[in-house]
Amino acid sequence: MHVSDIRTCMDARSAPVVRRKIMVFEQDKFLASIMHMLLYREGFDLSIITKEENALYHIQGQPPPELLFVNHKWLSDEYPPIIQGMQNHEGWQDVSVILLMSYFDEDIIEHATDMGVSDYLLQPIEPGELLDMIQRY
Repeated sequence: MHVSDIRTCMDARSAPVVRRKIMVFEQDKFLASIMHMLLYREGFDLSIITKEENALYHIQGQPPPELLFVNHKWLSDEYPPIIQGMQNHEGWQDVSVILLMSYFDEDIIEHATDMGVSDYLLQPIEPGELLDMIQRY
């Protein structure tokens, strides 16, 4: 390989990298960091919100991502109405929502589905399963 064949990120001939946007609402910082590491390496741009009170504020002030992962606990009545907040902000209505669950609970899944959640993902998260879920939505 010749030096002229090597491209760098500053090479004007190379196409700009477009990173697809994913947002994660998850208070478990370890899980959020694992997801960030896996998905950033796969070419995704991740925004991670770890405090429930910031979720609705983020929906109101940021452009929508292509996909949103939400901890199942954040859909309970004690937290800001995330799904309802999404329905009230332009562009957010079409975002697919994936529920992150630490255990299987049919009632939670049914409630989330009724709210408009697209699917769920059980922890511990397998990297291949996570990528398959993203491809699906």
